[in-house]
Amino acid sequence: MICELCGEDFPTLRSVKIEGSVLMVCGGCSRFGEGVQQKPKQGETPPTVVAERLVMREKRMQEIWVS
Repeated sequence: MICELCGEDFPTLRSVKIEGSVLMVCGGCSRFGEGVQQKPKQGETPPTVVAERLVMREKRMQEIWVS
């Protein structure tokens, strides 16, 4: 992957906010900004949400089979 600040090729990059813009930069260039927490990719949900939905589904299924 290419660092958006220096242009060199690196195997991994970091999301860093530099002067209001979020850039994917290498470890060396990351010192020019603040680290940014990456959001989950689209389609991924946090594990707590998945667990809650599974519990609700289980309750619905029990109600259907009992009736």
